[in-house]
Amino acid sequence: MRHELMRFFEEPALAWTRLWGPRSDVYESGDELVVKVELPGVDPKNLDVRVYEDRVVIRGTSEEETTVEEGQFYRRERRQGSFHRVIPLDVEVVPEKARATFRNGLLELHIPKAEPADDGHRVPID
Repeated sequence: MRHELMRFFEEPALAWTRLWGPRSDVYESGDELVVKVELPGVDPKNLDVRVYEDRVVIRGTSEEETTVEEGQFYRRERRQGSFHRVIPLDVEVVPEKARATFRNGLLELHIPKAEPADDGHRVPID
């Protein structure tokens, strides 16, 4: 029974460690895109957020606050170390006008959408 219990706890934790990336929501709100990223326990000083015309790139580090010196872990899911997340954007944005806030472990980006491209310039044919 103990072996099965330990396997139950270890396998999801190992998979989580290999695949960890911060969870995000991306949606349109009027003339801007809003990107919300969950980053609990991350100090904003340890974040590098870059906005490009077609994607948002978030890099950072998460540090564990306490260390357990005694006993054994039965389950350990809290992550620490570096992370990298690329969030593709389906619409073109204006990166230079992006704004960000970070409160209670939630990074929120507001990025204005680029003006739709016009139909181009019609060239007369001689």
